[in-house]
Amino acid sequence: MNNNKEELFDSNGCLNMDAYMSLPFRNNDGQVGAVFGPDNRKKVVDTTVPPYHAIVRLLIKDKKGTYRGTGFMIAKDIMLTAGHNLYDFQDKLYADEIQIFRGDAASDPRMMLKWIVSQKYIDQNTDDWAVVKTSVNTADPAPTLQYKNPGLIRSLSDAEIAGFPKTVSGVGATGMYTEKGGVTKGNGILQYKICTSGGNSGSPVMVKEEGETYAIGIHVCGNEKAEVNEATIIHPDVIQAIGKI
Repeated sequence: MNNNKEELFDSNGCLNMDAYMSLPFRNNDGQVGAVFGPDNRKKVVDTTVPPYHAIVRLLIKDKKGTYRGTGFMIAKDIMLTAGHNLYDFQDKLYADEIQIFRGDAASDPRMMLKWIVSQKYIDQNTDDWAVVKTSVNTADPAPTLQYKNPGLIRSLSDAEIAGFPKTVSGVGATGMYTEKGGVTKGNGILQYKICTSGGNSGSPVMVKEEGETYAIGIHVCGNEKAEVNEATIIHPDVIQAIGKI
């Protein structure tokens, strides 16, 4: 498919969801999120309620083509996502443009203004994260997610990942999907059996504590050898970049 503007947008300038869902996705050096065991993901029926109202779909353009991905808003003009949604490590290529659509919205996107991509990711393909400064949409004030380093969370046994995968149960996905499960914390990463697939990169790993929902990680890839999916922890370098952007 030629991913041109006519196919991706209708005559009113609204995103064509069928065309969008068929777009390819960027990945972390070929490591794509995977399903380990039964796929119990459920479609999010109402993306305007917390915490789903802060999760956004990305329309990513670079010199090679047009792609899709996921991110989440942590302020009215700041988004977190996977570093590989901004920077192609294999081709050493940055995204030229990212349009940011909240939930099921098909119009009035925010635009990427500037960004910080993990230097370790750029140099070594590790520590995969990015912080993005976005335009402000006055018609849509952008609900946000709180965030914490998972070391400050008492229990990681009931986490949730929500985003925009390309497939669910082996068939094409049609929107935002979510699944819950336990996560374990490693050296700068979270690992889990929660199902993901291509397009989920940049999804928040979320936990609830004392009635509040916090993002504690950014989903980035699947590790087929270890049979787990992985996220980058929201660690001090990420938090420092949020303050700088």
